[in-house]
Amino acid sequence: MTNGCYPCSLAADTFGPRYGISLCLGMTAPCVFCMAMVNSATSFILVRFFIGFSLACFVACQFWCTSMFNTKIVGTANAFAAGWVSGRLAVVGLPTLCIVCA
Repeated sequence: MTNGCYPCSLAADTFGPRYGISLCLGMTAPCVFCMAMVNSATSFILVRFFIGFSLACFVACQFWCTSMFNTKIVGTANAFAAGWVSGRLAVVGLPTLCIVCA
């Protein structure tokens, strides 16, 4: 992921976070499509390697949230955008919902 963060952060600084995310997702979308054509372990590893570059969108997303929100709540906005809060709610909430509904 580290190698993909540098070009994405450069694109976010140069063109703005919206174009940084678009560039990152646009370049990695064909790799996601290629996952349907995987027929060996080697091709699976290669496709997953290139899909991993899409994780660099995190950099532009954090940059975008930092520029859009007030300094009083920017930490909370970044936490929600990163999935720290919502991810933990899903990890705790969904099993609890299953237990309650079952």
